Amino acid sequence: MRTCFVLWISLCTDWCALSLWSDGDKTAMEGTSTTVTCSYDRGMYVYYRKYWCHGASRSSCDILGDTENFVKSGYKGRLLLLDNKRGDFFVTMNQLVEEDSGMYWCGIQRPYADIMTAVKLTVTEEPLSIPLITFTNHPSDSCLGRSVTVRCHSATGSNVHYTWYRKSFSTTTAIVHSSDLVLRCGDLLESQSYYCQAMTRRTNKSTHPVRAEVLNPAKENCTYRLQLADGKSYNCIKTTPEFTVEMATTPFSGSSAPCSNSSSHPGTEESWIPVPWAILRWLFLIILVTALLIIQSNRP
Repeated sequence: MRTCFVLWISLCTDWCALSLWSDGDKTAMEGTSTTVTCSYDRGMYVYYRKYWCHGASRSSCDILGDTENFVKSGYKGRLLLLDNKRGDFFVTMNQLVEEDSGMYWCGIQRPYADIMTAVKLTVTEEPLSIPLITFTNHPSDSCLGRSVTVRCHSATGSNVHYTWYRKSFSTTTAIVHSSDLVLRCGDLLESQSYYCQAMTRRTNKSTHPVRAEVLNPAKENCTYRLQLADGKSYNCIKTTPEFTVEMATTPFSGSSAPCSNSSSHPGTEESWIPVPWAILRWLFLIILVTALLIIQSNRP
């Protein structure tokens, strides 16, 4: 009798494995998503309820969601199940965290005994890169007494948090829990160094320091100079660029005609004589006519 029972269990396990299977274990990084494909015998289970549960054993796992739109509180917006009715249902988990690691099960609900297949999910932390410093406005604005925003950012890392520290002599103080540090001239009473620390739950890395050297500590019209760890410095020497102004020449295109010494009537020319010469010419003609009349009257 015992032998028959063991044989029945073995045959049932093999048959269930042929009725439901997955595409294998999954490994993903924190902050990303993963999708598991659970395949089933379409001819037998196309209309059955499918579910996704979490737990070390199939008998005690906690159902997180199913294909009938149930999603457990705490997983809403992070878990999605979709049955294509063609022999596959898909389980997508978003915004993964390390605590999501563990054993999961694809399951199909049946009247007497569910069929299930195991999937192991491993969520790892993305390696944290050394944060880099950038400026949202040009650092030379400090030479004019304007504020300068310094930003640090790590290209890789899971759930990274940033903190800016101020280092003055032997004292280091956390001043802002943000990726952005705003340097204002009036707040700088002395020359100080600043650095940013990027942190995850497992590790932290820091930027090279940014040094702010106060040139004029006055409340108004103050100036300071920024110097980076690579030796690059903004020395507040203000230069004025030379501008070249080019005058464009445009032909006249008005409605009036241009001035000209020629007549507006083709084929004719207009002679222009100064006024004094015209008077002399008329006087000469009058004298000539008068002389001719006198000579004519004196003839016998």
